Amino acid sequence: MIRARDRGASEHLKEKVETVKAQMRRLKQLGKQMAKAPDEQISLTDPDARSMATSARGSGVVGYNVQTAVDAKHHLVVTHEVTNQGTDPGTARLDGPADSRGPRH
Repeated sequence: MIRARDRGASEHLKEKVETVKAQMRRLKQLGKQMAKAPDEQISLTDPDARSMATSARGSGVVGYNVQTAVDAKHHLVVTHEVTNQGTDPGTARLDGPADSRGPRH
């Protein structure tokens, strides 16, 4: 009986080792994909999403950078910009065309 139990444990360990080896192969493949990407990032759920820094130290979130401009009088969104760039400098101006901003005071 001890041998049968040892054999079962041995098979269990072999399965675990094979699982880890398969994971390592997958991670190596993902590493190659990341190296080919212009910004060395890939998202497994949304290919256009990118890592964005958050205010918490050393943390971030994979997503998009969204900027909006709101009409101060009517509180309506008059224009928006969505990008996968983590920083705001260089994004398009959000002042929109004059007719969408309403009258100037």
